[in-house]
Amino acid sequence: MYLFNTTFIVSIKETDWWSDWMEGLYIPTLSSQVADSRVELYKIYDAPSPSDEPCATYSCQWQVSSLSDLKALQDASETLFSKFSKRMGTGVLQFSTLMKGVEIKSEKL
Repeated sequence: MYLFNTTFIVSIKETDWWSDWMEGLYIPTLSSQVADSRVELYKIYDAPSPSDEPCATYSCQWQVSSLSDLKALQDASETLFSKFSKRMGTGVLQFSTLMKGVEIKSEKL
């Protein structure tokens, strides 16, 4: 299994816009790229604020089964970020991480 994670640091002032953008554009667009993907959105409670301005931090995680699916999500995500970076400005910061699941052998635990 592969995981495409994007962490969003969202200014409280931009929360409504960001939420609408996520639900109306980001998630549907990425979902259309990989039919069998699974997406989950989490609010991170212990993330430090990068500034004095109040903000909330979220993690959007996509589970996919192949490297090509992972690449499709990464490409679609980068396209959306570049298209909306001017609108987001410094009110929404984001970074993505690509991960691969690792098998844990129970006898070593």
